[in-house]
Amino acid sequence: MSVTLPAKNLLDGSIAPATTTAEMETAMGEIRDYLAALLGADTNFQRPGAERVSYVSATQIQLTRHLGKALPLYVGGAPALVEIPSAGTTLSNSGLTANKNYCIYAYDNSGTLALEATLAAEESGGVAHVTDSATGIEVKSGDTSRALVARVKMNASGQFADSSTQAFVCSWHNQPARRLWRSLASIGTFTTIGSAAEINSAYRIEWVEFGRPTVLGVAGIGSNTATNAIVECGVKVDGTTGQDTALVGGHVAAAFQTAITSFAALAWGEGYHYATTVGLVSSGTGSVVGSNSSINALLGANNG
Repeated sequence: MSVTLPAKNLLDGSIAPATTTAEMETAMGEIRDYLAALLGADTNFQRPGAERVSYVSATQIQLTRHLGKALPLYVGGAPALVEIPSAGTTLSNSGLTANKNYCIYAYDNSGTLALEATLAAEESGGVAHVTDSATGIEVKSGDTSRALVARVKMNASGQFADSSTQAFVCSWHNQPARRLWRSLASIGTFTTIGSAAEINSAYRIEWVEFGRPTVLGVAGIGSNTATNAIVECGVKVDGTTGQDTALVGGHVAAAFQTAITSFAALAWGEGYHYATTVGLVSSGTGSVVGSNSSINALLGANNG
């Protein structure tokens, strides 16, 4: 169900020939229906932006109701509130390319709410999303009939992913906080001196987001084979050298250990990001040990 407003020129006297009595009665009825949908007794239909897009399976994501059932869209060139079906609306991974980033848009398909995936702006041939100045709806650039509802990144198999190490589905509205983590118990050793470097690229955590704050950190135990040598670790985002959280560790005697706990609240722009554990030593060979050693991320909620 969608509720539309009458054309502006029907009401302001600018149309020629002049608005007839019958046309005005129809226009006033449309306004009544719009206000009834927005402010009427059905309170579940009063809250625009009431949708959430979630991971369902490797081959499907779903748009569902969340604290309401109204989705603001342009329908037939006019702004409208479209009712989200009680069963939601799904999108499959069919035709989507492995390792590519997509923006997910909702649109009215002849009275049926539907979803489509468009390559994100950072991809070759991709399209940006923009804020419609008339309504505030976030839409596809050049096509106001498509309203932004999510962002995804396809994994290496061309499938949707949502796990403790890959959070590749993010809803534009009502995205709950997400926690990522990966054990570092078998990450291996490192011998970098002077500047911290990625220890093992296979131990990254990855996600997509709309630019909300993120808490990142590494926690565990560091060890060094050399006597009175430094071993330090931290976290780097979107790179393999340097660090975005403080390097933490200390001097250790041979075969002794030191605590490593380094966390920071940071923010990055919209899109795909990864975090990796970096380390350095002053000499010898460093390692992260202990079954509870891990890299962690708490991705902030996106309430739209």
